[in-house]
Amino acid sequence: MSYREGFILKGEGKKALILIHGLTGGPFELRWIGGKFNQEGYDVYCPILAGHCTTLEDLKKTKWQDWLDSVRTLLKTIENDYESIYVAGLCVGGMLSLLLSKESEKVKKVAAWSPTLYLDGWSIPKAVKLLPLVLATPVKHFFYFKEKFPYGIKNEAVRKKVSSLLTKNAVAYDRFPGVTIKELLKLSKHLIKELPTITKPVIVLHSQYDDLSSVKSAYTIYEKVSSPEKKLLILKDSYHMITIDNERETVFRETLNFFEK
Repeated sequence: MSYREGFILKGEGKKALILIHGLTGGPFELRWIGGKFNQEGYDVYCPILAGHCTTLEDLKKTKWQDWLDSVRTLLKTIENDYESIYVAGLCVGGMLSLLLSKESEKVKKVAAWSPTLYLDGWSIPKAVKLLPLVLATPVKHFFYFKEKFPYGIKNEAVRKKVSSLLTKNAVAYDRFPGVTIKELLKLSKHLIKELPTITKPVIVLHSQYDDLSSVKSAYTIYEKVSSPEKKLLILKDSYHMITIDNERETVFRETLNFFEK
């Protein structure tokens, strides 16, 4: 698999899992956990969101609705092939997963990993509070928020590998365009409004030490969804990229148990 490609892993053909990668990221973030679910019999689908894995200029042309359409189209394509479909995503992917759960009765349960409703993690500069003012001006077309150490990863070996690939633009973009951040904030506002209408079983996993988005995002989702079955798990030994960091096995096992309970 190329780092720039989505992936499909066929299992027993009875149930499907749609995985959704994060903003400016790519399927590499979910390849390991996708393989683990495939070993448990799931047909796993991980598409590329609109504007990703090509160029930053392509990303700047997209809106959050385009990202949602990327996975909505996949869902519509496969929903007649399965009785049960599960959805999980990292970062923005977790937010899109929640919205996608409303699109079909075939979607049984959803997992949001490190959802990013708020840009308030410990590595985010305090000046980020001024972003809405900046993004309301033409400066948004020229402004970039650069990805920096620790790149959302606490595990040093994994961080070294990913940072090396980032410098080659092989797995993800190394910065967030201003117009893209504005779309993220629009998506967050829309999702917060929609949370009370979400009724599918939901599990939220988030690190206490997420460098991009604090646990406030996780608690907001957990408290506002109307799901009669929901679970919140706060991790202690990871940063933002929990699907490839120190507690990836916990993320997989807890999500699998929730899906199959």
